[in-house]
Amino acid sequence: GGSYPFRTAFQVLLSMNFKKAITRDFQ
Repeated sequence: GGSYPFRTAFQVLLSMNFKKAITRDFQ
């Protein structure tokens, strides 16, 4: 569908925030 690119961008944004939270947790 047309919402596929939006979903992909949302997943990338989510994973980026997840990595940030992990690195912040380790520090």
